[in-house]
Amino acid sequence: MRRYGPAIATGGANLNLLEHTFAFATLANNGEMRGQRAVRNYGDGMRKIDPATILQVNTERNNLVYQFDNSVRDQVVPANYTYLVTSIMSDCNARYIVWACSSFDIGRPYAVKTGTQQGLQKDRQGRDTVLYNWQLGFTPDIAVGVWIGNQDNTLVNGANFETANAANAVWKRTMQAALRDVPPHPFVEPPGIERGRTLVGRPGSFSCSSTYEEVWAAGDVKSTQEQCQLINNQRPGGSPSVAPIATARPQTPAAAPTPAINQAASPPAVALPPQGQPISAPLAGAVPSTGQPVAAPPLTQPITAPTPVTLVASGQQPPPPR
Repeated sequence: MRRYGPAIATGGANLNLLEHTFAFATLANNGEMRGQRAVRNYGDGMRKIDPATILQVNTERNNLVYQFDNSVRDQVVPANYTYLVTSIMSDCNARYIVWACSSFDIGRPYAVKTGTQQGLQKDRQGRDTVLYNWQLGFTPDIAVGVWIGNQDNTLVNGANFETANAANAVWKRTMQAALRDVPPHPFVEPPGIERGRTLVGRPGSFSCSSTYEEVWAAGDVKSTQEQCQLINNQRPGGSPSVAPIATARPQTPAAAPTPAINQAASPPAVALPPQGQPISAPLAGAVPSTGQPVAAPPLTQPITAPTPVTLVASGQQPPPPR
């Protein structure tokens, strides 16, 4: 934040797909970052943990050669505030204006976010062009990131929705394959969550009497009168104010508690098969530096900790956003 300021919310930070997926795995772990000690010093206030990209290496006869067993953990964000983000991202009603609730459905609780990096020029019809498309999401068991783009930074062919649908197809099929033998789990609601009434509408175009129940961090719940005054940019005395409020959403997300996730293992990167080939089985890990495949933990065994899965349409690591 010291470097980027508000621009970080609109793509101002350079992140590759592995880093991005690692962050989403931290959300899935209720703000706890899990991995190996960072290989370099990123600076004060920056992360001290790197993702563990290889968890296990076996020979062709399934003899164990290497097992990652030195996990490091750091609660980088309070669990209750992280859960607010998960609550928004797992609520299909929060995105129904653009995406139908069935668009990302994988038959179990999930949280997902799409993203588009537009090109600098318009196409011949005057439409925005697409440089990259992203889709990242997670369940309580696994995190998956997808990047669609070209290594040479040329524009992606097709309109935004075409490439976004391609990213969504890869994300859904990978999720379904990886979790084929894993029972569904709801998201864990941590301590420090309260429920309160939240206003519905936009400044200047709603009634302060229209509310619904929403999750809040404990101690942050505001009365509907306070919210109305804040949205209308007025303090109780009538003087101007610039205090922010949370964005309201149409319905209350369903959340049910589940046993805490205690697995220490940190997640592998996964290379996508060559472009055009279908994903027909759970994918094995890949060593990022060499691309040589290694055996990943069998997906017939329960996955009990969120696992970042890095996917690239070309099978290579994408460049960071410009």
